[in-house]
Amino acid sequence: MSGAGQNGGGSPRFGSGPVAQAELERAYARVFDGPEGEAVFADLMRQGRLEAPIFSPDALELAHAEGRRSLALHVRRMAERGRAGGAIAGRAGS
Repeated sequence: MSGAGQNGGGSPRFGSGPVAQAELERAYARVFDGPEGEAVFADLMRQGRLEAPIFSPDALELAHAEGRRSLALHVRRMAERGRAGGAIAGRAGS
């Protein structure tokens, strides 16, 4: 897999740039929409340990936990932005 989707640089399907970023954010929101998506989203947030401290005296364990947390935060941020954009786009078509 190429690095095109890393660090906000776009994705192979959506490309790059502000419009592509908004489309990707809306895709995140759609994936986690509905009861099943919400259940998966909640599990990802639990696995990312967003509501629990991640301290560990073991540096490798701490780095692993921080990586999980960072990914969960990214997923949450993308889904929240997509929901906000989707709500605005939905009103424009009404």
